[in-house]
Amino acid sequence: MRNKLDDDNLKLYTYTYSVSDKFNFETRNVAKKKLVYIFTESLSDMGLKNMNSIAFQITLFVIILSLWARLYMHYFGQYLAVLMFGIPVSQFEAKWYTVVLYYEVY
Repeated sequence: MRNKLDDDNLKLYTYTYSVSDKFNFETRNVAKKKLVYIFTESLSDMGLKNMNSIAFQITLFVIILSLWARLYMHYFGQYLAVLMFGIPVSQFEAKWYTVVLYYEVY
C-alpha cells in the first residue's frame, strides 16, 4: 500500500522559488560563441600550416565559390519573386562582383 506523503514529510519549506534571470551569464552571446567555435574549428581543420597543400587550396576555392554563387542565387531568386508578383523590373544587370536589380515599389 502506498504511503501518503504530506507536506511535513516532504519538507517543502526547505525549497525556494527559482526564476531565470534575463541576464544569465551562461547563455549570454550563444550565437557569437557558436560562430567563434565554427570559425576556429574550420581553421584548425583546414590547417593553416598546410597552406601550400592542394587540399587547403581546393577548400578555400570552394568556400569563395560558394559565397560568390550565393550572391547570384539570392538576386536571381529575388528577380523571380518580383516577376511572379507582377512587379515591373526596371533593370537586372549581373556583374562578376555584384548584381544590380531595380524594380518598382508600390
